[in-house]
Amino acid sequence: MREKGTSQIWMILSISCLLVILPCAGYGASLTIGNTVSVNGNMNATSFSGDGSGLTNIGGNSTCTPITSLPNTITAPGVYCLTSDLATNVTSGNAIEIGTDNVVINLNGHTLAGQTAGLGTSTNGIYASQRQNITIRNGTVRGFFTGILLFDVPPFTTSQAHIIEDIRADMNTYQGINIYGRGNIIRNNQVVDTVGSTSIENANGIAIVGPGNRVINNDVYETKEQGPGSSNGIVAGYASGLVVENNRVGNAALGTGTSTGILLVTSPNITVKDNTISMMNNGIYYTGGSGLYMNNLASGCTTAFTGGTAAASTNYSIP
Repeated sequence: MREKGTSQIWMILSISCLLVILPCAGYGASLTIGNTVSVNGNMNATSFSGDGSGLTNIGGNSTCTPITSLPNTITAPGVYCLTSDLATNVTSGNAIEIGTDNVVINLNGHTLAGQTAGLGTSTNGIYASQRQNITIRNGTVRGFFTGILLFDVPPFTTSQAHIIEDIRADMNTYQGINIYGRGNIIRNNQVVDTVGSTSIENANGIAIVGPGNRVINNDVYETKEQGPGSSNGIVAGYASGLVVENNRVGNAALGTGTSTGILLVTSPNITVKDNTISMMNNGIYYTGGSGLYMNNLASGCTTAFTGGTAAASTNYSIP
């Protein structure tokens, strides 16, 4: 009986060891003491609980600097992250301002919120001016005048190489996401309920200004103007070489002003492909520019396609 019991104990210990060791295969040895983890290799800090401040990565790049209060200004390049939901009721300025190049902000699934400032707020959620190589990802930006604003001035070529991905921008009043500059990517985002503010009647879900940008695989829903204003699910200006592909834009019903699914202003050589637009006054609208469009669907739009050149007879619309 003793031998059998001993065998069972060793079996349990062996299984326990496998459960501990197997997830670390290929990453080197690890030791966990409290909230401190050391790893010899690459790892993803967001897979650990705690605030991540005790994370040490030997030979990899997984540490981040926690953002723990608002307003906050980033002055040094690096990787920054939220470790909890953060909110502010300031009515002007920026909740997070990026004052340098080469910055990554990982929201870590948390929410950056400003809706308690009210519909008259002029506060931006995350802001930078004439910076390069900024990445913002993985969380919610809610209730600001503009959720994410990366700004530049004409000819819009100083700000560049930004990536905005996996962001939920909801309940922002004027704009969900707005990037100026060149060679930027806005992808895999959800922009919901951009409904206008008490200070401006217009609303834009995603806005992009400058050459060579990409707006890919985003969902933009309920972008609504106030009164006689105008709203745009996706709007681009001075955006030569822009690609707008595989986005889904729509409203539950037409608003009180003029709505456009994809508006392209003063922008040559734009490609618009594989998009779906529903319940907007205008579906895809080229004005003062040129480009091709194909494989787009428009449903419930008063005017489905205006301007541009249909690359093939694969664009469809129903009233």
